[in-house]
Amino acid sequence: MVLNPVRCQIILPSQRLKSYARRLPFLDAPLQSDALRRSGYVCHDFGAGLCANQEGMLWYARGVALLPQYNRHEAASVSNTEESLLSSVSLPSWVRLSPAMSSHAVESTALQSSAPVGRLGLGILGSGVNVLLQNSANLDFLRALAVLLVLSQHLLNRLRVGLGTSIAIPPVGSFGVLLFFVHTCLVLMYSMERSHLDGLPLAGNFYLRRLFRIYPLSILAVLTAVGLHLDSGVNGVPGLSHSGPIALGRIFSNLLLLQNLMRPGSIINVLWSLPYEVQMYVFLPFLFMWIRGKRSCLWKLCVLWVVSVFLAVGRTLLAAHGAPIGLIARVSLLEFVPNFLPGVIAFALVHLPRIKSYLWPPFVLVLVGVYSMSPRAATGWTLCLLLGFAIPFFGEIRTRWLRAISNRIATYSYGIYLSHQFCIWFAFDPLRGFPLWSRILVLIAMLIGVPILLYHGIEKPMIRVGANLADKLSARPMVAAHVGS
Repeated sequence: MVLNPVRCQIILPSQRLKSYARRLPFLDAPLQSDALRRSGYVCHDFGAGLCANQEGMLWYARGVALLPQYNRHEAASVSNTEESLLSSVSLPSWVRLSPAMSSHAVESTALQSSAPVGRLGLGILGSGVNVLLQNSANLDFLRALAVLLVLSQHLLNRLRVGLGTSIAIPPVGSFGVLLFFVHTCLVLMYSMERSHLDGLPLAGNFYLRRLFRIYPLSILAVLTAVGLHLDSGVNGVPGLSHSGPIALGRIFSNLLLLQNLMRPGSIINVLWSLPYEVQMYVFLPFLFMWIRGKRSCLWKLCVLWVVSVFLAVGRTLLAAHGAPIGLIARVSLLEFVPNFLPGVIAFALVHLPRIKSYLWPPFVLVLVGVYSMSPRAATGWTLCLLLGFAIPFFGEIRTRWLRAISNRIATYSYGIYLSHQFCIWFAFDPLRGFPLWSRILVLIAMLIGVPILLYHGIEKPMIRVGANLADKLSARPMVAAHVGS
């Protein structure tokens, strides 16, 4: 099998590559720096087979790192003088593909192989290398399915009440939230890897970005509900409906996303999960720094998962034996740590895409079905762990329409998550006197249109503001360290 050299666009500082070079045994032969510079390249003298030109393009002398079945001593087809100046590189057997989001984005533009690779990234952890897809269709599908499960359960619950039926609705929405937890941890680990930071600058950058990512829309949702005199779980309605005055303390606990620590009760029922995400953010940067660059991190993460299960079970036993309700609520995060950690485990694993990509959607749907039949905490922990271990072994979804739909829904998923209860309320309460067909059309239009408006009007601009502030604040310690040296 003859492979063409792979030309890639890389977003990765040279000093970061140099730091990796000290740990990678196959980066040990110097490149022909002078000849490459005469050809318009800026050559980093830290290893064979890798260099970057003035346009930020990274060249592999051999494309073997991109295919798990060709990861040793494959021949490269060299087509011009600049390419022929590159040294060949022999890659170790542990170089693998990975489908998750990359921390260092590289885009493949010319790889001849038996399967398309898409957007690629080079992520390195300890002695292993993960080649990671920048925009993972599998993760988009997972996030899209999660938010659709939440939407489906709430819509079915409202229809059940409106029609006066007693049909039991499986708690698929609850499992959708657990899927969010796995997905969020995995994506945020790559986000921290992508920042190229460490220590307090890493934590500060992460916290600031998440602050502007989560709070603007959640604050808007709470203030909208309060302004419209809406509350959840009142008047026998499973969702938003008109209510009396809401206690000021409860409003503040919802604005700060501290319902489990302060005044309990989410004004919008979907807000119940956000305090756990926010509180998990406190620990995630330190967990990332703990496992980064360690060969033995996987078994440590597994031990940590087992410990978290024991702690969660212990909390349940305390509640059963009459422990104070306030104490139980304040440690309620423990119940969901076993759901968050599998995302970190998926990050630590090296990717071996040996399971066909078309099996990914059925696999996730089977997990949903299992939880629906046994909706218990222990089932959720086990299924999330299985999902975390399975993610690295599935090939990327190739069906174009499924990739496109999953990407669009995933992009607007946070807006869908926070706004769909308002859309359902508007269709079922203010429009109750209108014909059913018109209410359905309005509901569909709102479920599509409102998240798009929220994303482009608030969510995306605030994400950009947070990213700019985080980058500026992170740059200051780096500049100070450079001046001090």
